Amino acid sequence: MRRDQELLDKLLLQAEGEDPKPDLSGYTEEQMAYHAAILIDSGLVDGQTLKDLSGQVRGAAIIDLTPEGHDFLARSRQQQKQSVPSKMEQIDILVSHSQRDEDLAKAIIELLMEALGIPRGRIRCTSVVGHKLPGGTSIQTKLRQEINESRIFLGLLTPSSLDSTYVMFELGARWGVEKYWCLIKARGTQIGDLKGPLPAYHITDASSEEDLAQMIEDLAKELTVIPQNLAAFQTRIRTVRNVGESCECAFVRDDLSRRR
Repeated sequence: MRRDQELLDKLLLQAEGEDPKPDLSGYTEEQMAYHAAILIDSGLVDGQTLKDLSGQVRGAAIIDLTPEGHDFLARSRQQQKQSVPSKMEQIDILVSHSQRDEDLAKAIIELLMEALGIPRGRIRCTSVVGHKLPGGTSIQTKLRQEINESRIFLGLLTPSSLDSTYVMFELGARWGVEKYWCLIKARGTQIGDLKGPLPAYHITDASSEEDLAQMIEDLAKELTVIPQNLAAFQTRIRTVRNVGESCECAFVRDDLSRRR
C-alpha cells in the first residue's frame, strides 16, 4: 500500500482532538490501520499495532499524540504560515554530485522518494533523468538559485566529487548561506580525505544501513513529513549501500577526472 500524506495529516489532527474534526469517511479501515501504524512507528503518536505472522498490519489503534507529535504539528503549521505562492516550484532537495556518481545519486533519489514520499519534481539532480533542469534554463543561474533556496542540500562525497571543481563550488556556496545540508561519504572516501570545514560536520556513511536509516529520519524532520515504515524501504537502503561501496575504474585520479 502506498503512503498517503493527506491521510497521515488527518490522523494526526484527529489524535490532537481539536475541532473541527478531519473527515475520514473516504478511507477504508485497512488504509487507516496501515497509516496509523506508520504514525505509531514514527513515534508521533502512542498506540498499538496488530500484525500477522508475515508482518502485515491487520489493525492499529491511536491513543494520543506524543510530545514529538505535538512538535511536528507545530512545525508544520509554522511552515504553512511561511509558505510562498511559488511553493509548487520549490526544490525540496538538491543533490550535489559528480556525473561519475550518477548511479549512486539515482539510488539515493529513489530511496528518498520511497521513504519520504517526495514528488519527483521536487528533487534536483542534474545527471538523473526526471530530475534535470528544464530545457532552455540558464544552468548557472538556476543552480545558484536552487543551491541557496532548496530546503535540503545533499552533498555526495566520493573520490570523483572531491576532484570536481563544480562540486566544491556548490558545497562552498551552500556552506556560505548557512542553511541545512546533509553530507554522505561513499566509495571509499574517508574523513581524512575531506578538506576545509567539511570534517567538522556529521557525515553519513553510505556503507552503513544504520546511518542511512538515521538520515531518512533527520530529513523527514527537516521537511516536516512522516517517513514510511523502515521495512518498506529497507531494500532501497541496501541498494544505496551496495552502489555506494562500489569502486570503479572511473575513479582513477588524473587530469581528465578533474572535469565534471
